[in-house]
Amino acid sequence: MNLEPLKDLPGYVYLATPYSRYPAGKVEAHRMACVLAGSLIKAKIPTFCPIAHSHAIAQIAGIDPDSHEIWLPADQFFIDGAYGIVVALMRGWQESTGVQYEIAEFKKAHKPIFYLDPEMGVISPADVSWAYIR
Repeated sequence: MNLEPLKDLPGYVYLATPYSRYPAGKVEAHRMACVLAGSLIKAKIPTFCPIAHSHAIAQIAGIDPDSHEIWLPADQFFIDGAYGIVVALMRGWQESTGVQYEIAEFKKAHKPIFYLDPEMGVISPADVSWAYIR
């Protein structure tokens, strides 16, 4: 997996993944988010992934996992602090309210946006429509 464009960045990246819109369900969305976050972390790329972080918290603490009123403000600190966003090209990412909000926030802040094909790694924005989407 090509992660070279993410090496040596001056801070952590925010890994955006779909959750409630993931066709295989929330548990599988969480698992995939953890797999992708783990790949970045193994490559020594500092990473925060809200789905990897929040899914278990929601389950154990009895918090509505679909509440944008809870999770978007909770994640804003990490959005504001991140160097850039890595958008995982998983099924449902384009329909995901959360992912689209996160992308808009990074655009508004003029921060880098990277796209991560789960098989190929980081790809150019021009190649997004051709990416393998899991």
